[in-house]
Amino acid sequence: MKNTCFRINLVKISSLKLIISLALLSLVGLSACNSDDIGGNLYTFTDETMGEYLRKHPDSYSEFTRLLDTTHVMSLLNTYGTYTCFAPDNKAMRAFYKLKGKSDLSDFSLDSLKQIAYDHIIMGTAVNSTSFVEGRLPELSMSDRYITVTMKNTGEIFINKTSQIIVKDIIVHNGIIHQIDEALNPVRDGVVEAISKDAHFNLFYQALEATGLADSLMLVQDDSYNAENYKDLATTTLDQNNWFYEVVPQKRKFGYTVLMESDSTMNASQGITDMESLKVYAASVYDKVYPEDANITNPKDRRNSLNRFIAYHLITKQLGYSTFIDAYDVAQMVKTRDMYEYVETMCPNTLIEVSKIRSLNETNLLNRDPETGAAVRIVKSNSDNDAINGVYHEVDKMLVYDQATHNMMSTKRLRFDSASFFDELTNNNMRDKGVTDPNLRFALPRGYVNRISCTEQTVVQYLTGYPKYE
Repeated sequence: MKNTCFRINLVKISSLKLIISLALLSLVGLSACNSDDIGGNLYTFTDETMGEYLRKHPDSYSEFTRLLDTTHVMSLLNTYGTYTCFAPDNKAMRAFYKLKGKSDLSDFSLDSLKQIAYDHIIMGTAVNSTSFVEGRLPELSMSDRYITVTMKNTGEIFINKTSQIIVKDIIVHNGIIHQIDEALNPVRDGVVEAISKDAHFNLFYQALEATGLADSLMLVQDDSYNAENYKDLATTTLDQNNWFYEVVPQKRKFGYTVLMESDSTMNASQGITDMESLKVYAASVYDKVYPEDANITNPKDRRNSLNRFIAYHLITKQLGYSTFIDAYDVAQMVKTRDMYEYVETMCPNTLIEVSKIRSLNETNLLNRDPETGAAVRIVKSNSDNDAINGVYHEVDKMLVYDQATHNMMSTKRLRFDSASFFDELTNNNMRDKGVTDPNLRFALPRGYVNRISCTEQTVVQYLTGYPKYE
């Protein structure tokens, strides 16, 4: 199997401090790649642009058209390019005004209106319903937010869980429109604040604050990074019509994933009803794995058992339900072989094993015991809860790095895709975007990736998973 490809020279990567044997699925130090032309037209075009189509259907879109006109986004949708638009109908727009305590579009500030417009548009690609995946789309909206797709057994498709597509795949000259019955309204809170408002996870949130780990989930973006300073690193651009092209990451964002047991799961599983009983349970697990730290009672000490319990649920990159492992089950994967991904947690020197077991037709099995089949599962109906700097998911059992998990991890060979080592590739949508656009290479500025150090003469590129890299 082949997956990620790095062009890299004179690089030092920090280790995991675990005694593991790495069989990298990546191709390192590639000297040449297959350069067959793979061009092609993916879309069917009509004469109308997206803007023209929306304007010609005022019975459905006059309010959304007003929004686009006011923000001058309409001029963008009338130009050459490729866009996906989730267009709320007039009823949806008026309901949105009411939800926000407004009576009309004119009651919003211009900055707010721009954000609302950008929430509904993906620039650079046309995403039709046949290419929808369950969970987060790999393409970001113009407001830099993920868009989540939920597909019901009845054939209904929902965007961001509550907005139903009522007319799909309206193909226009410069993209695709999907009419929706509710305006998109993504959460503007950070991941900690979003969790604090979710009544399912009161105990976990209390422990997150008590351990001080909430303060470790606050970063959003490195404002000192300016892509313009590094644009010369991309020497093969899209307009050169080569079989591949290079780009420099436009931002340097941070992100987090939180896996949580609900209050009801803690109670049903271990009789945990308050912070004291949660502390007792955490000690019963982690004091056995780390007996030398059993007497550390300060929950803000990283060696404390409650601190370790919470930290093991925290990941320093954004992983939607599909990007734990499913997104990387691409064409070159052997479909009869199970898949494994290993995710570092904020509990020092620990991993979560994520597996996709073909014979069971199951995915996102966490720390599955190969003998008994016991595993922790993400509750799909309560997954992909979005925040401005992360995402959180409910899990159905107690997720712990206990002695059995430690033994499992330390007594078998762990095979890694090297891209999983670098949070920046996931948090800045490079790993996901590469799956959908395999012609794309990312030129990485020196210092962009924390775990890669190199000389000024070194060229570092991230080449995404693609069969031509042989």
